[in-house]
Amino acid sequence: PQVLLIDEPTSALDQERGAAIMDLIADLTHERGAATLLVTHDLVHRDALDELVTVIDGRMTDETTVGVGSPQRTADQRRLP
Repeated sequence: PQVLLIDEPTSALDQERGAAIMDLIADLTHERGAATLLVTHDLVHRDALDELVTVIDGRMTDETTVGVGSPQRTADQRRLP
């Protein structure tokens, strides 16, 4: 597929196994030239992401970040319509 939709792939895993799954997803994404939309509450593995979009109360915030250590938004900051 050109797009992989993945929901909470590491939610029930310990950190080591979660990292292995994130590595597998990244490898498959790059090998196949695909895009991956991954939904997670676990930001421990955020260094494996190319982009991070935060959703608060069902809305994307106006902050799209790239890379590790990027700023995160809080609920009281401006949101996209």
